[in-house]
Amino acid sequence: MTAPSGVGAVFDDARAGFLTWSPLVWDPVGEATVRAAALSPGERVLDACCAAGSSALPAAAAVGPSGHVDAVDLAGALVADGRGRAGGLPQLAFHTADVTTWSGRAYHAVLCVFGVLLLPDMDAGGAHLAALLRPGGRMALTTWLRGSVEPLIGPFAQAVAAERGASDDVALDEDLAWAFVTGAGTRAMLAGLDDATVARVRDRYAAALAAAGTDTFHLRALVGVGHTAG
Repeated sequence: MTAPSGVGAVFDDARAGFLTWSPLVWDPVGEATVRAAALSPGERVLDACCAAGSSALPAAAAVGPSGHVDAVDLAGALVADGRGRAGGLPQLAFHTADVTTWSGRAYHAVLCVFGVLLLPDMDAGGAHLAALLRPGGRMALTTWLRGSVEPLIGPFAQAVAAERGASDDVALDEDLAWAFVTGAGTRAMLAGLDDATVARVRDRYAAALAAAGTDTFHLRALVGVGHTAG
């Protein structure tokens, strides 16, 4: 499998699978986001990271012929799919472009469905999108609930890591797992217990790990950086 360069190329390369899931996930979530944004006829809307139009199409229907929707994405093939689905709606324009440098202004609403997490700098990208709103405008963002895609993505990441021969995951055994929970703040949970009780806790913990099939610690961390004014 070739290695596409850039997020747009990645999604163009993933087009077939993406379109398979459109009626199952992307379209209904796009429609739900548009409902939450409460768009009105005549409004101007930016759909950032629009892909094949799952939110742009219902947005165009909501604003009607007197409104306008700019649908922007780096994935040219998916943008072309969206343009084809639109069937020439006059109020809907698809653009193959970078939303982080998009220069439209005075939008009543900005939509971004599962796109913010793909921005190279989420803070700067989100601030740029917000700056495109007119006074009193609104921004509707959609992302995954914590853990919702882990059952699909986790095993995939493990399978890829096994073939690539590199992983940030840590293989666990009973001693290593016990060292983790007793070498952090969770150790306080054992305060006041005698040695025999702690031993029983350890046995129960080991049994629970075995029952759950937990043999790997998936090292995933989020780093946030803040800056003071001036």
